[in-house]
Amino acid sequence: MTQVSDKKGYGVYGVRKNTYNTEKGLPADQKRANVHIAIAKALSTGTDLTNGGFFWDGKDFNPRANVNGGYKARYARGYLFTNPSHDLYNLGSHQVNGTYRYQSTAAIGSTTFSRKYNQRGNNWR
Repeated sequence: MTQVSDKKGYGVYGVRKNTYNTEKGLPADQKRANVHIAIAKALSTGTDLTNGGFFWDGKDFNPRANVNGGYKARYARGYLFTNPSHDLYNLGSHQVNGTYRYQSTAAIGSTTFSRKYNQRGNNWR
């Protein structure tokens, strides 16, 4: 689990800065489990189940959940669901000023993985 870090060279943003370790309840436990499973499989098999995902959101992606998080931080700023199966809350893609800022990369369980739209190089933030 030393790979789950937001320090330079690891690239898992939000582990320390967000609520990764402080969220409580079954949805938060499932979100952490999904991240750990994806990392373990990627390390052991070389297969990235998140398809290059850099952000992950659980119930905070649902606007009806009335919590801060992915819905406001990513979806409301412009979001493309690259596969209908990633749209766990039937939100549909959302453009802002004619473009997207983020795109889905995978959905595992109740977790949606995302990255910046048209990501280039190492500029992930």
